[in-house]
Amino acid sequence: TWAVLRQKDHDRQILVYNAHLDCLGQEARLQSVLLILRSIHEQIIADSQLALGDVLIAGDFNNWPEELADSSSIDIAISRG
Repeated sequence: TWAVLRQKDHDRQILVYNAHLDCLGQEARLQSVLLILRSIHEQIIADSQLALGDVLIAGDFNNWPEELADSSSIDIAISRG
């Protein structure tokens, strides 16, 4: 789920994403994060008032400490480009 919110008194916009990633599969979580990052990229290109610093990603990422191995799904997705 995503929305573009606008602060009335400053006319600033922020792109907000909410996600609930798969609880069973690391690969499914990774693919979900890649989709979110691709969507963010497309939104920023489509709306010249948005910048990367104007993005908030919230939700249940379902990463367990024993699965992380020093990298979260977001870290892995970013490193893959």
